[in-house]
Amino acid sequence: PAHKRPAQANVVAYVDKLRLGQWLSFIVDRERIPCSPCYFSRQKDSYVFCDRHNRRLFERKRSEIVQDMLSGFACPLASTLSFEGNLAWVVNRLANPG
Repeated sequence: PAHKRPAQANVVAYVDKLRLGQWLSFIVDRERIPCSPCYFSRQKDSYVFCDRHNRRLFERKRSEIVQDMLSGFACPLASTLSFEGNLAWVVNRLANPG
């Protein structure tokens, strides 16, 4: 199903309140990957995002995160993922290693 795109003002407000450890989903190598900001650089006005294993994935400026969310490239995740979602992720990783 098509996702409704959020209004820019709502996205800017969301990114302004983004905190370390808050989960988002980004498209990485053509698949949605849950990740969270693990470091914020005030000097660069950017976040470093890490995966569930605390491995660095990428760095994004706040303005880039806004654009990512407006384009559907990124979206917020619930603070706790469901058991079914975690199980599906594990099964997928076992079936498609690497």
